[in-house]
Amino acid sequence: MSQHNALSQHIIELGTICLKHTTTIEKKKESSLKLINEELIPRSLRIKCDLTTSPDFENNPNYITLKKELQTAVSNFISTGMEIMKKWLITNVDLLIKDQCNNVMKKAINILDGLYSYWENVIGLAKWTNDIKTNILLLIIKIYLETDYIPNTIDVANFLEMPPNKILLLCSKIITKNPDDIYNQSILVAIDQIQLDISEHNSEQLSLHTTRNINSI
Repeated sequence: MSQHNALSQHIIELGTICLKHTTTIEKKKESSLKLINEELIPRSLRIKCDLTTSPDFENNPNYITLKKELQTAVSNFISTGMEIMKKWLITNVDLLIKDQCNNVMKKAINILDGLYSYWENVIGLAKWTNDIKTNILLLIIKIYLETDYIPNTIDVANFLEMPPNKILLLCSKIITKNPDDIYNQSILVAIDQIQLDISEHNSEQLSLHTTRNINSI
Protein backbone atom coordinates (compact mmCIF):
# COMPACT_ATOMS: atom_id res chain seq x y z
CA MET A 1 0.00 0.00 0.00
CA SER A 2 1.37 3.43 -0.96
CA GLN A 3 2.01 6.15 1.56
CA HIS A 4 -0.89 8.29 0.34
CA ASN A 5 -3.35 5.38 0.28
CA ALA A 6 -2.36 4.39 3.79
CA LEU A 7 -2.91 7.91 5.14
CA SER A 8 -5.83 9.03 2.94
CA GLN A 9 -8.56 8.09 5.43
CA HIS A 10 -6.70 9.83 8.28
CA ILE A 11 -6.32 12.96 6.13
CA ILE A 12 -10.04 12.92 5.29
CA GLU A 13 -10.83 12.60 9.00
CA LEU A 14 -8.52 15.52 9.76
CA GLY A 15 -10.39 17.66 7.22
CA THR A 16 -13.71 16.65 8.76
CA ILE A 17 -12.48 17.57 12.24
CA CYS A 18 -11.30 20.98 11.01
CA LEU A 19 -14.60 21.69 9.25
CA LYS A 20 -16.74 20.59 12.19
CA HIS A 21 -14.88 22.66 14.77
CA THR A 22 -14.53 25.70 12.50
CA THR A 23 -18.29 25.73 11.86
CA THR A 24 -19.06 25.47 15.57
CA ILE A 25 -16.62 28.24 16.49
CA GLU A 26 -17.89 30.58 13.77
CA LYS A 27 -21.50 30.12 14.91
CA LYS A 28 -20.55 30.78 18.53
CA LYS A 29 -18.59 33.88 17.52
CA GLU A 30 -21.58 35.16 15.58
CA SER A 31 -23.81 34.69 18.62
CA SER A 32 -21.25 36.44 20.80
CA LEU A 33 -21.06 39.46 18.50
CA LYS A 34 -24.84 39.82 18.48
CA LEU A 35 -24.95 39.76 22.26
CA ILE A 36 -21.93 42.01 22.81
CA ASN A 37 -22.27 44.53 19.99
CA GLU A 38 -26.00 44.58 19.33
CA GLU A 39 -27.03 44.12 22.98
CA LEU A 40 -29.46 41.43 21.82
CA ILE A 41 -31.15 40.06 24.94
CA PRO A 42 -31.18 36.23 24.99
CA ARG A 43 -34.58 34.56 25.28
CA SER A 44 -33.72 33.22 28.71
CA LEU A 45 -33.42 36.80 29.99
CA ARG A 46 -36.50 38.25 28.29
CA ILE A 47 -38.53 38.46 31.48
CA LYS A 48 -41.89 40.17 31.55
CA CYS A 49 -42.73 40.86 35.14
CA ASP A 50 -44.89 43.67 36.40
CA LEU A 51 -46.80 44.52 39.57
CA THR A 52 -50.53 44.75 38.95
CA THR A 53 -53.57 45.66 41.02
CA SER A 54 -57.20 46.60 40.61
CA PRO A 55 -58.06 50.04 39.18
CA ASP A 56 -59.09 51.11 42.66
CA PHE A 57 -55.52 50.94 43.99
CA GLU A 58 -53.49 52.05 40.97
CA ASN A 59 -52.88 55.47 42.48
CA ASN A 60 -51.91 54.17 45.88
CA PRO A 61 -48.46 55.61 46.80
CA ASN A 62 -47.16 52.30 48.13
CA TYR A 63 -48.30 50.47 45.01
CA ILE A 64 -46.62 53.03 42.73
CA THR A 65 -43.35 52.83 44.71
CA LEU A 66 -43.29 49.02 44.77
CA LYS A 67 -44.16 48.85 41.08
CA LYS A 68 -41.11 50.98 40.28
CA GLU A 69 -38.92 48.91 42.61
CA LEU A 70 -39.96 45.72 40.80
CA GLN A 71 -39.25 47.28 37.40
CA THR A 72 -35.80 48.32 38.62
CA ALA A 73 -35.14 44.84 40.06
CA VAL A 74 -36.08 43.17 36.75
CA SER A 75 -33.97 45.64 34.78
CA ASN A 76 -30.98 45.03 37.06
CA PHE A 77 -31.42 41.27 36.74
CA ILE A 78 -31.41 41.45 32.94
CA SER A 79 -28.39 43.76 32.95
CA THR A 80 -26.43 41.56 35.37
CA GLY A 81 -27.43 38.44 33.47
CA MET A 82 -26.25 40.02 30.18
CA GLU A 83 -22.82 40.77 31.64
CA ILE A 84 -22.47 37.22 32.96
CA MET A 85 -23.47 35.75 29.60
CA LYS A 86 -21.02 38.00 27.75
CA LYS A 87 -18.18 36.79 29.96
CA TRP A 88 -19.19 33.17 29.42
CA LEU A 89 -19.42 33.55 25.64
CA ILE A 90 -15.88 34.91 25.51
CA THR A 91 -14.67 32.05 27.71
CA ASN A 92 -16.67 29.52 25.72
CA VAL A 93 -15.15 30.60 22.41
CA ASP A 94 -11.68 30.35 23.94
CA LEU A 95 -12.45 26.82 25.18
CA LEU A 96 -13.79 25.83 21.76
CA ILE A 97 -10.61 27.12 20.09
CA LYS A 98 -8.45 25.08 22.48
CA ASP A 99 -10.64 22.04 21.92
CA GLN A 100 -10.32 22.48 18.15
CA CYS A 101 -6.54 22.71 18.38
CA ASN A 102 -6.41 19.65 20.61
CA ASN A 103 -8.52 17.50 18.29
CA VAL A 104 -6.78 18.71 15.13
CA MET A 105 -3.33 18.11 16.54
CA LYS A 106 -4.24 14.66 17.87
CA LYS A 107 -5.12 13.56 14.37
CA ALA A 108 -2.19 15.45 12.82
CA ILE A 109 0.25 13.80 15.25
CA ASN A 110 -1.20 10.42 14.31
CA ILE A 111 -0.53 11.20 10.63
CA LEU A 112 2.93 12.53 11.43
CA ASP A 113 3.74 9.30 13.23
CA GLY A 114 2.89 7.40 10.05
CA LEU A 115 4.92 9.80 7.91
CA TYR A 116 7.94 9.50 10.17
CA SER A 117 7.79 5.70 10.14
CA TYR A 118 7.56 5.75 6.34
CA TRP A 119 10.49 8.09 5.82
CA GLU A 120 12.53 6.28 8.43
CA ASN A 121 12.21 3.18 6.27
CA VAL A 122 13.15 5.19 3.16
CA ILE A 123 16.24 7.02 4.43
CA GLY A 124 17.18 4.64 7.23
CA LEU A 125 17.33 4.98 10.99
CA ALA A 126 18.59 8.36 12.20
CA LYS A 127 21.24 8.33 14.91
CA TRP A 128 19.13 10.00 17.55
CA THR A 129 20.22 10.09 21.16
CA ASN A 130 18.13 8.02 23.57
CA ASP A 131 16.57 11.17 25.02
CA ILE A 132 15.33 12.41 21.66
CA LYS A 133 14.02 9.02 20.52
CA THR A 134 11.40 9.22 23.25
CA ASN A 135 10.01 12.50 21.90
CA ILE A 136 10.96 12.41 18.22
CA LEU A 137 7.52 13.56 17.07
CA LEU A 138 7.67 16.51 19.43
CA LEU A 139 11.08 17.43 18.03
CA ILE A 140 9.73 17.42 14.48
CA ILE A 141 6.74 19.56 15.46
CA LYS A 142 9.08 21.94 17.29
CA ILE A 143 11.21 22.26 14.14
CA TYR A 144 8.05 22.86 12.11
CA LEU A 145 6.67 25.56 14.39
CA GLU A 146 9.84 27.33 15.53
CA THR A 147 12.20 27.38 12.54
CA ASP A 148 12.30 29.05 9.14
CA TYR A 149 12.07 25.76 7.24
CA ILE A 150 8.30 26.15 6.81
CA PRO A 151 7.06 29.45 5.33
CA ASN A 152 3.38 28.89 6.20
CA THR A 153 3.70 28.25 9.93
CA ILE A 154 1.91 31.53 10.58
CA ASP A 155 -1.03 30.26 8.50
CA VAL A 156 -1.33 27.22 10.77
CA ALA A 157 -1.24 29.41 13.86
CA ASN A 158 -3.84 31.78 12.39
CA PHE A 159 -6.15 28.92 11.48
CA LEU A 160 -5.94 27.41 14.94
CA GLU A 161 -6.10 30.90 16.50
CA MET A 162 -3.27 30.03 18.87
CA PRO A 163 0.38 31.16 18.97
CA PRO A 164 3.00 28.52 18.01
CA ASN A 165 4.33 28.19 21.57
CA LYS A 166 0.87 27.28 22.89
CA ILE A 167 0.28 24.84 20.03
CA LEU A 168 3.61 23.24 20.82
CA LEU A 169 2.78 22.92 24.52
CA LEU A 170 -0.57 21.36 23.66
CA CYS A 171 1.16 18.88 21.33
CA SER A 172 3.55 17.99 24.12
CA LYS A 173 0.61 17.15 26.39
CA ILE A 174 -0.87 14.92 23.70
CA ILE A 175 2.39 13.10 23.04
CA THR A 176 3.42 12.67 26.68
CA LYS A 177 -0.15 12.00 27.83
CA ASN A 178 0.63 14.27 30.77
CA PRO A 179 -1.55 17.42 31.27
CA ASP A 180 0.94 19.21 33.53
CA ASP A 181 2.26 22.43 31.92
CA ILE A 182 5.47 22.53 33.96
CA TYR A 183 6.36 18.93 33.12
CA ASN A 184 5.80 19.43 29.39
CA GLN A 185 7.58 22.76 29.32
CA SER A 186 10.61 21.09 30.89
CA ILE A 187 10.61 18.54 28.07
CA LEU A 188 10.50 21.29 25.45
CA VAL A 189 13.40 23.06 27.15
CA ALA A 190 15.34 19.79 27.31
CA ILE A 191 14.88 19.23 23.59
CA ASP A 192 16.51 22.61 22.94
CA GLN A 193 19.53 21.52 24.95
CA ILE A 194 19.99 18.08 23.42
CA GLN A 195 22.92 17.77 21.01
CA LEU A 196 21.84 15.42 18.23
CA ASP A 197 24.39 12.83 17.10
CA ILE A 198 23.51 13.03 13.42
CA SER A 199 25.18 14.50 10.35
CA GLU A 200 24.02 17.80 8.90
CA HIS A 201 23.13 16.07 5.65
CA ASN A 202 20.81 13.53 7.25
CA SER A 203 19.28 16.17 9.49
CA GLU A 204 18.42 18.43 6.57
CA GLN A 205 17.14 15.48 4.55
CA LEU A 206 14.86 14.36 7.36
CA SER A 207 13.52 17.89 7.87
CA LEU A 208 12.92 18.30 4.13
CA HIS A 209 11.07 15.00 3.75
CA THR A 210 9.03 15.45 6.92
CA THR A 211 8.00 19.07 6.36
CA ARG A 212 7.23 18.42 2.71
CA ASN A 213 4.76 15.74 3.75
CA ILE A 214 3.30 17.80 6.57
CA ASN A 215 2.49 20.50 4.02
CA SER A 216 0.72 17.95 1.85
CA ILE A 217 -1.75 17.19 4.65
